[in-house]
Amino acid sequence: MMTGHGESLQERFEQAQLLSDKKQMVAALESLQAEIALCISSNEDLNDIATSYLPYLSLEHLLAEAYVDLPMQNGMVERLGNLRRACDLWQAFFERLERLDLLSAAEKKQFRALLEVQERLDDNNDNQNPMLSPPISREMKIARFQMQKEAQQEKDRLKSLQDRRRRLNIAQNETMDGHDDESLERSIALTVTGKIHKVQAFDGWGSVLQELPLCARMGREQLQNQSQEQRYTSSPLRPPQGKGLQVTQITQDITTGQLRLERQEIKANVLRPGWNLPTMTLEELGERELQQALAREQAQKEAELERALAPRRYEFLVRDGLEDDADLVDASAALDRNWDDFKDENPRGSGNKRGDVGDRNF
Repeated sequence: MMTGHGESLQERFEQAQLLSDKKQMVAALESLQAEIALCISSNEDLNDIATSYLPYLSLEHLLAEAYVDLPMQNGMVERLGNLRRACDLWQAFFERLERLDLLSAAEKKQFRALLEVQERLDDNNDNQNPMLSPPISREMKIARFQMQKEAQQEKDRLKSLQDRRRRLNIAQNETMDGHDDESLERSIALTVTGKIHKVQAFDGWGSVLQELPLCARMGREQLQNQSQEQRYTSSPLRPPQGKGLQVTQITQDITTGQLRLERQEIKANVLRPGWNLPTMTLEELGERELQQALAREQAQKEAELERALAPRRYEFLVRDGLEDDADLVDASAALDRNWDDFKDENPRGSGNKRGDVGDRNF
């Protein structure tokens, strides 16, 4: 039962890593966290973990990379949240590697340094710039690059051994080149998780810690700009609209000379500007112009197609390479006959009524 469950989980884990959409990858990997937690206990050491479960040790690292690569849709505030989530996942990834004794003494020291930088940023609200000293940073980069290169070569060598065993149809328990099937698969998984993904996690975590202060500052500016825009664009409170201002006009009757009182109501729209206000937004105007341009383009294409399929004389069909179109050839034949009839009825020069006038010697 555990084997069947593990195989199903392994297939879903591999499929999640192949997703190109990072948002879907994050959702798929996070849905597997609870099941993977049941497969790998915190009380087990490395030798107690089943070979098929070893790739699950990279879950937090894969999730962190997916969070870093998520598209930024809602501004820098969303980006900042994704980076902080990635840092927490990398911390959990290295804590698990440390518990399983997959970190060297130098790597543990580097892990502590990165963790200290992250805690400093959290305490100072990401206002601090965590710059490592250039000599240490350069030495670490060179060492990580060399380690990743050697690990990739080791993985390729083990993969070639695995392919060779399959081609030769060697039994699972039979040893060749110092490996059987399970030990070979276990070595590949530990090379990927304990070396390749570990180097990638160190580089990714360090880069994110460098980016966090900039994202935090830009996030604060974004929130300030949004609050200012909301304050400026919010509609002011208007007094309740009634019947309008009432004005009493006093006039004098021309005939009798008596005073006459007239009450008038000045409506609310009396203060409208003398020019026409816009009836649409710039976005609506752009959309309308875009639709009109698309309609013109479609009409132009239809007109060009209509001209291309219009009947014309055969010599023009040959020029345009349409002499194989039977319908156009038939239509052009009718045009050619009409043209020949016209030329017969109207010979060249027949319209010149004064051709015989004058001296023919000149």
